[in-house]
Parts: sequence; structure tokens; C-alpha cells
Amino acid sequence: MKHPMESRIKNILNDSAVRRLEECADIRVGYTPSNNEHRRSNLAPQVEYQYCIYLLQPSNIDRSGVIEWERLEKIPAPQPKTDYSVVDTHALHEGQVLLCLRGSIRAVHLSYKSLSQKRSLSEMGGRLLASGAWAVINPKPKILSAAYLCWQLNHPSLIERLKSTQIGSAMPFLKIASVRDLMVTVPSLETQNSISTIVDLIETTSALETKRTQLLRTMLSSILTTQNPRRGARGVKPPPNGDTSL
Repeated sequence: MKHPMESRIKNILNDSAVRRLEECADIRVGYTPSNNEHRRSNLAPQVEYQYCIYLLQPSNIDRSGVIEWERLEKIPAPQPKTDYSVVDTHALHEGQVLLCLRGSIRAVHLSYKSLSQKRSLSEMGGRLLASGAWAVINPKPKILSAAYLCWQLNHPSLIERLKSTQIGSAMPFLKIASVRDLMVTVPSLETQNSISTIVDLIETTSALETKRTQLLRTMLSSILTTQNPRRGARGVKPPPNGDTSL
């Protein structure tokens, strides 16, 4: 069921400017590890390295957009002090938006929530990189909010537009050029932030309602089981001695 606020948001966006995404953000593709790096990654489980490159793939992000750190592939650095100048340009940070280019289209906002972990990457001695078929989007802060952009990229109407530009059938692929040419609605930053706040409240409320429903169903099931302990015993033959007590 559509939330009442969604119609209001739609009316606001109808009066907003429309621009190419490339005009509002810097966009690049994900990092592709070399063959040598892939060979070193096979050593990670057996050897403890102080410095590592952590590779983020779509399967490493859960449904709520949080990174599952324990599942990340690690590329160990061969020396204690590794020159990260090559990979620093690809290192991920808070405020970016990732768009999956292969298979199901999905955008992820790299926020404090998604990057939450026990230790920071600097303490872990490594860098986090988006590996493979990703579009890494850096919104220009004076034009576009990352949280708002992520919401818009995940909107069903925009996903359908992106799907229409995919190539391939077995595993559809979205060209980076299609992402750059994508037309997005760009209201004022104040409006973008307001929309992001409203959407976050809607999602939080929906999640709480889902948990509430699950809890009520569990409570009801527990009550029914307590009131009718022999539920499900129909068709079971009584003991030979005729004693049917529990």
C-alpha cells in the first residue's frame, strides 16, 4: 500500500529541475583486482597480514544496506608498509552511492549505518574497494544529497528506466554510460534532505510494523498451543491399553 506522503513527494518532484546525473556527480566504475592480487587473496585464510585491501561485492551487503564485513574478500599486502597510492583513488568512503551494474539493479548509500563496524579501516590497516560491476557515484555536495540520490535510484520508476538500457539476457548489464546519461530530478538541497528524512521515517515505521505483526503472531501461536496442547494429534491411534491421558 502506498504511503500518503509518497503522493506529496511526487508533487514536489514534478516542479523540480531535471538534470543528467553526470552533471551532479562524479561517476566511475568499480576496482578490478589484478591476477596477482587474486592469487594473494587465496593466501588470506592461511596467513595473517597486517595490511589488507577489502573487496566489496553486491553479495556482501544485506537487505538493509549494511556491509557484512566478515564475508569480504581480502587481498593481503606482501609488505608491512604498502604503497596505497594506486588504490587510494578507488577507496570507498562515507557519502558515496554504489549502483550495481550487473543483474538486479540496486543502489546503496555508504552512510555511517552501512559502514558500521567494530574497528575503523585505518585501524585494520587497509582500504575498502568496490570490486567488479559497480558504478561508484560521488554526488557534488552543493547540488545533490547522497541519501536522496540513493532513494531516487531505488525508486521503481527509475529502476524501470535503467532496465530498459541494460544489455544481455542471462545476466543483464548496465553500461556506465547509461548511468552518466541518466536524467534525475534535482530539487533544492533543503527539499532533498526533507524527502530523505521522510523516506527514512516511512521505512523505519514499516520495519517496526513488520516486527510488531511477527511478535503478535508468535504470541497468538503460543496462546493457542497453551490452550490446546493436543492440537495436531487428530488421527493418532490411542495406546493398546486404552489409556488416552497425556
